[in-house]
Amino acid sequence: METNEEKTVRKCNGGIYSSDWKCLLEFTGIDADGNPVVDFSVDKRCEVISPHAFEGCQFLSKVTIPSGVKEVGKCAFANCTSLREIEGAEGIETIGKSAFNHCISLREFVISDEIMEIAPHTFHDCRGLKKVTGLKSVFAIGDYAFYGCTDLEEITLPIAYVKVGVSAFEDCDSLPTETKDIIIQWREITKGKKDDDTSLYIK
Repeated sequence: METNEEKTVRKCNGGIYSSDWKCLLEFTGIDADGNPVVDFSVDKRCEVISPHAFEGCQFLSKVTIPSGVKEVGKCAFANCTSLREIEGAEGIETIGKSAFNHCISLREFVISDEIMEIAPHTFHDCRGLKKVTGLKSVFAIGDYAFYGCTDLEEITLPIAYVKVGVSAFEDCDSLPTETKDIIIQWREITKGKKDDDTSLYIK
């Protein structure tokens, strides 16, 4: 006999979803046989990954996100220290604060063309992150967004000016000098501008 909880949620391979499968509420990290899940595919019916859903899942190494997922909540993958690969992130439209904070094994990330702002602390202390592409539509990079990404060697910068927050790229020692110079220029140009003021951001 089903309990009330079982009637209101759906479970699959360690994932706990809302009854309509549209929201991934939590990832337990354990499959039906009690084994740790290291490679997880979000259900194709899912549209939202809830805040803190994967937080602290130490064994998880790869996540595949279907194109229907548009939102990743704050701290959704924070402290997933073994997470190396995220596949399918190109469809995401919103990424919450600290979503990938301290994902120290993450190597590469593709920012969707739909994302306009990198929230504060999004990739804070992702020290293994080497490459970030996309950012085509981004006009604001929040405080500490890439703080401590010491291995970051390549980031595809937007054509437009971008408002850069406090210490957004601090300790990104591997970035090329020309990239650092552009970021410094952006900070000077957009200093004092409000986050929702895009009047200066088109060259």
